[in-house]
Amino acid sequence: MRSHTGEKPFECVYCKARFTEKKSLVVHTRKHTGERPYECETCGKRFAQAGILATHRTLHLPDKPHECDTCGKTFRQKGQLRVHQQRHQGLRKFECEQCRAKFFSKGEYERHLKSHSGESNVNLRVYGARSTLSVFCRIDSVHLRYMLEGVYETSGA
Repeated sequence: MRSHTGEKPFECVYCKARFTEKKSLVVHTRKHTGERPYECETCGKRFAQAGILATHRTLHLPDKPHECDTCGKTFRQKGQLRVHQQRHQGLRKFECEQCRAKFFSKGEYERHLKSHSGESNVNLRVYGARSTLSVFCRIDSVHLRYMLEGVYETSGA
């Protein structure tokens, strides 16, 4: 078996990554080509892997069979429940190497990493007496820090 010998005879023509099985190379190559042969019959969204489509399909189910033992919140996918439970446990396993900020999910962590490169879409929440308004804008982290520290003044208009 190649996985035990370390032999990786299948090479990606785009990035030279190597794989033990041809099917792994095929799936990997789709990252470069953008091919998404698996389509959701309900919403039309397309996927590169059949397993990802199978997981996606559960989003369209009316039931939420996975329940949190701590708070009773329910989820359609077991993975969603797992991430939710980490919040109860305080587990933040994704840590930024630049600033040591920690995050519950890979998605939160990846959004944060963009803030260091200046390409993030920052969600500024303005809290009012009756509701929360989310304002989305492109802003670099230096200007955001200045805004939060009061360096910039807001106009009364």
